[in-house]
Amino acid sequence: MLTLLGLRKDGIKSGGFAMTEIIIALAVLAITLTGITMVANKSIRVKRTADTTVTIKKILDALETTYRENVAFAEKSCPGGWTAAPCNVGRLVPAIVNSTTLSAWLATGTSRNAWINAGCSITLVSGSLYNITCPSGYGGNITFSNLQNGHTANTHYLNGYNKTPFQLQISVTIPGGSTSVQEVWSSGYLDAEYFERSNQKILTLLRAIKAYHFNRLLYEANTNVCNASTGGLASTDDTLIPWVWQLTASNATNAQARCTGVEVSPCGCSNHGSNTVWSNSTAHLQIDTEAELTQIINNLGIDISHRTDGYGNMITIRLLADRDGNQLTTLPSRPKVTYSACLPGGNGAGCSIASVFPQLPPYTGVAGVLSGGTFVYSQKVVYAN
Repeated sequence: MLTLLGLRKDGIKSGGFAMTEIIIALAVLAITLTGITMVANKSIRVKRTADTTVTIKKILDALETTYRENVAFAEKSCPGGWTAAPCNVGRLVPAIVNSTTLSAWLATGTSRNAWINAGCSITLVSGSLYNITCPSGYGGNITFSNLQNGHTANTHYLNGYNKTPFQLQISVTIPGGSTSVQEVWSSGYLDAEYFERSNQKILTLLRAIKAYHFNRLLYEANTNVCNASTGGLASTDDTLIPWVWQLTASNATNAQARCTGVEVSPCGCSNHGSNTVWSNSTAHLQIDTEAELTQIINNLGIDISHRTDGYGNMITIRLLADRDGNQLTTLPSRPKVTYSACLPGGNGAGCSIASVFPQLPPYTGVAGVLSGGTFVYSQKVVYAN
């Protein structure tokens, strides 16, 4: 038997392996295989962690794309902003359904593709509202948590003005330990960028209104002077009338029309009704309807994106406000060569109320985002009166 194992009776090796050598060899092999397995598993974990990091980076990109695309859609398709159809059912940024599912309003194909390219699954809920889940690469889904400063549907997005950015934590726990890969996406850098867009859009709108108003004054003063019994306004009268009201005309041609009509003294527009060049209606003191806002934008000849601010909220315009920008409490006086008649002690001829009219020039124009009856952000220009 010993001979069969390669050993002589005296224990000397006879061409085979000793039992001890075989046992040692098997032990070494087991240790080597264990090491190889550990290295392989570690390599797999490293690769999966790297892949997960790439996926999270793509999710961060998808969040940015969603923000930008939703704002662009609101500018183009929602003159009433986030409180009017079809944007009133949407949110600028996602909400959390549960720990592994987001609810996002994806208004464009570009935003939807961004999530698909991140390896996520998007499921249509209704309209442009989707549920989103993203595989982690470890047999589960990426976790979403710690959402802060979200956006509720049918409300203004005010985070950029309040400096309270939207935040969302994205994380993955690696199996076999407590190690996790996580990132926090914040809208702060986008809010700052779009705040500047808001500021420039509002200023562009106001400058266009002021330029229009000034051009109307010059036009009437130089080409449509008052004659004995017909014609437009006297030059001195032109320097006082709030021509900016004419921007509410039904089209750009009417917005450039001259004032005509007869008035015994002083001459000028005798009737400021709905069918005249401009209407002294309280409805036009503050423009906060989609239709009228769109009409003004068209009459000014500027891009329709100026109906909304940088975040997709509807812009409100006070076409006529007092010198501090406050909404007028009553209509301005009818055109007068001088407003002295409307001051305390004046005879009150042609004035809106009695002998004292509290809203006298200079008038201002104000544009911004109105929420809860208060401007959360606005700019102001002073008209040439």
